[in-house]
Amino acid sequence: CNSHVTKSEIEKCQSSGLLPKKEIQVVQLAHECRESNDAPNIQLPSESYVLCVGSTMGRKNVECAISALLELAQKGNKTCQLVLAGVHRKRIIRYLQSTQFSAIRKRIILINNPNQTDLVQLYKNAVALILPSKAEGWGLPAGEALWLGIPSLCADIPVLKEVCGQLGLYFDPENPLELANLIEKLLKEPGFAHSQRARIDKHHHEHRTWRNVAEDLLMSHVNNIGN
Repeated sequence: CNSHVTKSEIEKCQSSGLLPKKEIQVVQLAHECRESNDAPNIQLPSESYVLCVGSTMGRKNVECAISALLELAQKGNKTCQLVLAGVHRKRIIRYLQSTQFSAIRKRIILINNPNQTDLVQLYKNAVALILPSKAEGWGLPAGEALWLGIPSLCADIPVLKEVCGQLGLYFDPENPLELANLIEKLLKEPGFAHSQRARIDKHHHEHRTWRNVAEDLLMSHVNNIGN
C-alpha cells in the first residue's frame, strides 16, 4: 500500500474480518514532480494566488479553501486568488453560484486538466499549495509542492503529516479561518514565507523520487518471492 496510514486502515479491516489477513507491505509514493516538454497552454494569474490541485467537494474538502478565500476578503484582502486545477466539476460551479461567494467569485480561477508544463508553472508561482482533504491515501499534490519548493498548507490529518512531516503547515480541515490565517501570514510576512521556502529547500534531498518508489516495489516483490 502507498502509506503507513493506509496500512493501518487495511489492518483495521483485517481485524474486523472485512479483509483476509495477509502481510501488508508499504511502498510510499513520491514527492517528485517531473517536468515535461509539453507546450504551455495557459496564462498564469496576474495577482498572488494559492493553488488547489485535484480538490473536489466532500472528502477532498475544496469547500474549506473557498471559505478561506472568503475569510481573507472579509479581513480586507481583496487581491489574493484561488486557482482550482483539475477536472471541472459541475458541483463546484453550482456551489460557487451561492450569493455568499459573490464577493470572491471572480477571484476563483478554474483550470481544466492542465498539462504537466502548466501544472509545474502553477506550482512554482503559487504562494502555497492547499490540500484540505479530510482523508487521503497519500496526498501527491502536497509532496509535489514541496519538491518544487512551495509551502504546503495541509489538513491536519495523519497521512499528510507522513507526506510532509515538519515541512508542512497544518490547519483544522473544519476551520477555514485557520487556513485563511496561514495564507495571510505567508502574504503579509515575507520573512515567514522566505523561512518556509528555505526549510523546504534544505530538506529537498530527503524527498522521495519515482525511482525510489520503483526500487521499493521491486524489493517488495523480491521479499514476497523469498517468503
